[in-house]
Amino acid sequence: VSQSRYYSAVEFRAFRRCVRIAAVLENVGYPMSKWRFEKIFMWLFLLVTLVLVGWYNLTKPSILIMHSYDKDYSWVRDINTGLNRVLKNKYLYQVRWYYMDTKRHPDEKYKNIAGISARDLVKQTRPDVIIAMDDDAQKYVAKYFSNDPNIKIVFGGVNKEAEDYAYEKAKNVTGILERLPLTAISET
Repeated sequence: VSQSRYYSAVEFRAFRRCVRIAAVLENVGYPMSKWRFEKIFMWLFLLVTLVLVGWYNLTKPSILIMHSYDKDYSWVRDINTGLNRVLKNKYLYQVRWYYMDTKRHPDEKYKNIAGISARDLVKQTRPDVIIAMDDDAQKYVAKYFSNDPNIKIVFGGVNKEAEDYAYEKAKNVTGILERLPLTAISET
């Protein structure tokens, strides 16, 4: 009893192409043995797989996490713990961390150099999202990309007003201002 198998249109076209390739190779003096035929398709499969994996990695959304301070600062460690919880599926996107270290180097010259370096990183990597933490990351980096239609900015830990960084009218910026709840503090 023979069992017939029905082939999809895609499978049938792929089979026809294979037969044509084999015929062409045999016509130019290369007899196609089954082993050689399988070897060519194995390499073809590997090549297509590598191209697809590379394409996937190149097109993943990228996130740049920009900290004003260094990674050993306790506030930064706490923020990173929270971000790592939220960004636990790192295979879905590329994450890059950048620490400006302006807490240990408070002079204006260092901050300007750190800001230029960070802005250059943004221009080179073109992340989809910048998560900018604290005021120095806003002042020296993120504000330069407000209203850039290709980059979304999320800010946090900002003590100044959003207007100080021209965020109030920017369409690509959102975030949290750091405020003490003064109405909750009262003397009895």
